[in-house]
Amino acid sequence: MSPRWRKVLKDLWGNKTRTLLAVMAIAAGVFAVGAISTAYFAISHDIDPSYAAIHPAHGEIVAEPFDDALVKAIERLPGVEEAEGRVVLGNMSILLGPDKKRPLTLMAAEDLSALRLDHLRLLSGSWPGKLEMVILPDQFTRTPSQFAQTGDRVQVELPDGRIRALRVSGMAQDLNNGSSDLAVYAYVNLQTLDALGLPRAFNRLYFRASSATPTEADVRAAARAIESRFTHSDIAVFQSLVRPPNQHPMHAAAVGLLGVMAFVGLLLLAMGGFLVSNIISMLLAQQVRQIGIMKAIGARPDQVTGMYIMLATSFGAVALVIALPSAPLAGYALAQIMVSLLSFNLQGFRVFPASLLLMLVMGLLVPWLATLLPVHNVLRISTHTAIATYGTSAEVSSHWIDRLVERFRGLSRPGLISLRNVLRRKGRLGLTLAALALAGAAFMSVFTTRASVILSFDQLLPLCFADLNLDFDRAYRAEAILQTVQSLPGVVHVEAWATTTAELLDAEGHTIVDRFNIVAPPLNSRFITHPPIIEGRWLSAGDQNALVINMQISHDHPELRVGDTLRLRVNGRNASFVIVGKFTWVEGDSMAYASYARISQLLGEAGRARTYRVMAESSVPAFQDLVGARVFGALKERGYTPVITTGAAGRNIVAAGADGVAAGIMILALLAVAVGGIGLTSTMSMNVLERTREIGVMRAIGATNGAIRQMVVLEGVLVGVLSWLIALGLSFPLSHLLCAGVGMALLKRPLDYVFAWESVVIWLALVIVISALASLGPALNAARLTVRDALTYE
Repeated sequence: MSPRWRKVLKDLWGNKTRTLLAVMAIAAGVFAVGAISTAYFAISHDIDPSYAAIHPAHGEIVAEPFDDALVKAIERLPGVEEAEGRVVLGNMSILLGPDKKRPLTLMAAEDLSALRLDHLRLLSGSWPGKLEMVILPDQFTRTPSQFAQTGDRVQVELPDGRIRALRVSGMAQDLNNGSSDLAVYAYVNLQTLDALGLPRAFNRLYFRASSATPTEADVRAAARAIESRFTHSDIAVFQSLVRPPNQHPMHAAAVGLLGVMAFVGLLLLAMGGFLVSNIISMLLAQQVRQIGIMKAIGARPDQVTGMYIMLATSFGAVALVIALPSAPLAGYALAQIMVSLLSFNLQGFRVFPASLLLMLVMGLLVPWLATLLPVHNVLRISTHTAIATYGTSAEVSSHWIDRLVERFRGLSRPGLISLRNVLRRKGRLGLTLAALALAGAAFMSVFTTRASVILSFDQLLPLCFADLNLDFDRAYRAEAILQTVQSLPGVVHVEAWATTTAELLDAEGHTIVDRFNIVAPPLNSRFITHPPIIEGRWLSAGDQNALVINMQISHDHPELRVGDTLRLRVNGRNASFVIVGKFTWVEGDSMAYASYARISQLLGEAGRARTYRVMAESSVPAFQDLVGARVFGALKERGYTPVITTGAAGRNIVAAGADGVAAGIMILALLAVAVGGIGLTSTMSMNVLERTREIGVMRAIGATNGAIRQMVVLEGVLVGVLSWLIALGLSFPLSHLLCAGVGMALLKRPLDYVFAWESVVIWLALVIVISALASLGPALNAARLTVRDALTYE
């Protein structure tokens, strides 16, 4: 073995602390990049195949009751491959206590284990028998329902007010539905409907288009043919929904979240590059004299460069051995957390070649590239200057920053020394600050993203949720309901609303857009005070045929403009409406707003309503529950049985979704924090090594162990505080980027931005703790040095 390769081995093994720091710094970057890339590829590869595995329906028709004979007739229609009928019943509640209940939606089929479309997956327990049900897990956490477990008997209030007990036989997964604070979803068989005295006639039809590779146009054509068949049988169609064929409903949201993950992954890759460059630069700074000697005895530049490239590659190879086994496992765990937001199943653990390639690049190529510039800079130093460099000393320069530090007054001597040492190696300090600042900016941006998600949806919630939402199975005289509710303690205001679906017609009367929902509040509604208008205006007093459409309709049909007159079919009656504005809403839902007076007239329900909104004196959830119990009791005495949902339940869902998004991004941010912490540890350790002789001199003139430890720890904390200041500045553009990405995924627009200032204080406290802990090891090592060892160190 030639002398230069023996030197590489000696550098690797001779200074174990330096080697360990270099390896851990690279391993941290490799691990972070490997974990994020594994999660990225797992989600992007599995989301649509996982959804396709349930044999999903391409569309759904909500209609008046129909029988199996009609289902079989629809299956024979051209363009229809399969059709399946089911029963979906609402206006029921799970009784959780004397004054508390949760809305229940029951879905029923003959054999739940043999559904042909939208297969269910049994998670625990068994399929339900008579007077049994399987419940769906929480929509966001995918955890068992908090109100009941397998084997429990729960009290169910039926639409007519009767109370019956149903046993929970198990838990099932439906990728298209999930329970939440707003409603519990459960499946039963048709025998249970018979036993409960509930109608067993189908009211939902699920279908698939027959094309080998169906497009959305094929599905729409099939839906129109099915609607015509319903009309031919004198059965009213209430709603027609079309799904992107074999594409997960949350595919667009997944693309946005994956983009956020990829962006954070790039940040971590950059941080890893900073750390590697820092480590190599520190190593070369220690060996300038050795390089000068090698040049003096005839070493060529390419030989010296190759030697240090091999050393850096060796660091990377050892780091890969450490990180490769664990990074894919961590990435798979991260993907499982993100899956809870998107509701699909991963197709099992596996290692992705592209992820391995990224880890190899991070572990081998990045150290190799990071070595070239520092080696080139050292080789430019003359042989005489290089040999004259003694040991690991580092003189303080005459830079203006250094001169400014010399004028500081009021700091203790250890504090002045720490401040000077922080600025001693400005290039190294810059790389360390870059890594820590990126970590801090990512951390603060997570809090801002969560706050912006909540703010954005808080702007939308009043469009659908009040403090109390009352829904009845049929329209009742509005004046009677309003008088009953308005007189109750805790109630501030009540309004009657109307809801329906509509079809957009062309000049010949043909449907040109799927049925969409119309919500109709009174024109002077006190619940919608700041509508999220992005074009035009909101409904105003005097409007009769005004319509405000959401951006999903506008996105699907960009030809629609503010001022256009539309022909709609509502409740079988044609009517003209004028678009007066556009508003933002949740991705995927087509929705519009019109006046209560006009819609109730078209529904034949003038002066009556099925839906009411109640404003309470307080938005505290417990108070809303109390007022809800009063409202339910008063209405039940008069023969009404509404389903009541609280605004707090809607806000809980938004908070759960925001927490889920934040949790996924926070894990990525914590990876960045870990990489930054390791980088600071390596920097502080190398700083101590460089100042070994200086520490020896201080010990010789009386510096105590405590003073040495204080100096090193204070130096690390100063670096942390400086990185906090930089992170604060970086957090604004970074959080704007994250909010734009998440907003486009969820709302087709950037989120309403609000900076979370509490994150600034939290990160300051956290970075001080991280910096102190990262400096503690080097500080203890510095304090253990004897005067003799320190003065003889080179």
